[in-house]
Amino acid sequence: MIGPDLYSFRALWRQYRNCRRNKRNTFNALAFEVDAEAKLLVLQQELRPHSYRPGRSICFITAGPKPREVFAADFRDRVVHHLLVAYQERIFEPLFIHDSYACRRGKGTFAASDRLMAFLRRVTANGRRGAWALKLDVASFFPSIHKATLYEILARQINDPEIRWLTQPRPFTAFSPETGASLVPRASITLFRRPRVYSGSTTNGVCRSAISPASSGATCT
Repeated sequence: MIGPDLYSFRALWRQYRNCRRNKRNTFNALAFEVDAEAKLLVLQQELRPHSYRPGRSICFITAGPKPREVFAADFRDRVVHHLLVAYQERIFEPLFIHDSYACRRGKGTFAASDRLMAFLRRVTANGRRGAWALKLDVASFFPSIHKATLYEILARQINDPEIRWLTQPRPFTAFSPETGASLVPRASITLFRRPRVYSGSTTNGVCRSAISPASSGATCT
């Protein structure tokens, strides 16, 4: 059991500071910083009796590397996301394969690039022979995630009732008019981690079965 300290002011203040890191000069971060202590106390009073509900997200389009529709959570909600991730990553980090690089400590784009170059040097004998590369992408991955299914997968690993409550999507009833499936928006720190859980069994299966280390010269751990 996590206990009452999950929503302590100390915990919320720590995650607030983590949340504003590298974003302190943004409009929403500056607006929250005005009387931040009072706003965190209000947030605490909503979290403890489970009356907290996420606010509106900001929708915008990014141009590169291709046009993407992004839903960015309000700064106040991002504090809650950081609070949740601090506990979730303890549970799920040991379950991820080594070659999963998004939103992980010690990973990221540069680590993935270094790993890729190491594989390339291995399979090409440092550029002395040709090799094939396979690039895959899941079309509309974030919009196609079914929230109820994702929650079921997460809940199997989460025993604490408070973490389960924080993890549960609210609302469950955001439906796609085309497919009837409930959707997950993009650009939440929790959601950049959750897709690895959602697709983890597929990734592990491909990594360990479909790709032969002997033929590829690569390892997938």
